[in-house]
Amino acid sequence: MLKRIVSIPYNDPKIDEILQKLQLGDLNNVTYQSQNSTSFKDFIIVTAFSLNHLQEAEKSCRSISSHKQLKNITIIAYLLENLNDSIIDFNKYRKNCPFVELQPFPFQDYPLYVNQLNEYRWKNLIIAEVLRKYDLIIYADSSVIFKESNTTSFEKFIEDASSLKYDIGTILLSTTGHTIKAATHPGMYKYLPIDDTISSKTQMFGATVMLWRKTPISMQILKTLVICSLLQDCMKPKGAILWCNHEKLWKGIYADCHRFDQSAVNILLANVTNGDTSRYLNVSPLFSIERL
Repeated sequence: MLKRIVSIPYNDPKIDEILQKLQLGDLNNVTYQSQNSTSFKDFIIVTAFSLNHLQEAEKSCRSISSHKQLKNITIIAYLLENLNDSIIDFNKYRKNCPFVELQPFPFQDYPLYVNQLNEYRWKNLIIAEVLRKYDLIIYADSSVIFKESNTTSFEKFIEDASSLKYDIGTILLSTTGHTIKAATHPGMYKYLPIDDTISSKTQMFGATVMLWRKTPISMQILKTLVICSLLQDCMKPKGAILWCNHEKLWKGIYADCHRFDQSAVNILLANVTNGDTSRYLNVSPLFSIERL
């Protein structure tokens, strides 16, 4: 049985405006497809990158263009910086990836601290923006490579993702090897509380590549993630840093580091399932992560 998602209290009319714009204000007005009704033809790929990840982004898009099953898939890439053809790597990206729909991320619509790219607030906002129009997306960081497999296919993958097993609608597709507690700043628990036993025993999985299918539960999770992204101290508690004490990390104790959006989505998924990761994890050979 799934547990109720606890909402984050806030007192900011600007957040209400943003939620309304993202169609997350009143989730009773959201239209959902029935279980198993989404199919391979419904999904799109969404990514985002800045200047320092251009080479990764090009490699990722080439892995899509050469993939036999992904020839006609819609791909949307959000630009996290002002990129133009005078930048050699961007010009190369445009030349090799003409099929990608490029969109500048609308930083002007959000609080100034969303501009801090290494706080990853933008990722949840992108997912919310895209899910206004589409019912099924794969979000992939620029380091994600789309692979051929002899044991499965994207069509089968989407079929499984739409099955009752994954009724939540949010699926994480990569591992980290450490627990939620090890890489989550304690300050986040003020906004996203979790039982210490669950955070200590439950593995944290990557937010590098995720599937989002529009369901009542996934949209509740997304709304909470968006609110956290818009509250300055929720996504990035004071003193939070990315780099971990690895000796502590692999012991499962707090390793003096924080994984921002990844910490948040793992807390919410672990909470709603009471730590049953089989409800939201699917490590597939169709994806690999190759950072440059």
